[in-house]
Amino acid sequence: MNEWQPIETAPKDGTVILGFRFYVVAMKWTGDSVYPWEAVTLGNHPCNTLMSNGFVAGDTSLTHWMPLPEPPK
Repeated sequence: MNEWQPIETAPKDGTVILGFRFYVVAMKWTGDSVYPWEAVTLGNHPCNTLMSNGFVAGDTSLTHWMPLPEPPK
């Protein structure tokens, strides 16, 4: 499964995924009541974000997700 899926189907177990919110960002579910999705850093990966806290609950701009792709060999 390497296609974009609706954000409602994203894993909520802390797995790092790619999310789409006007741009692609690496993120994971925290379950926090205010910032349930947390942006994460992947070294110098181009999917890093400038956000430091996370995404507000109910953020309708967070629409899709997909698993992290395998790194190049």
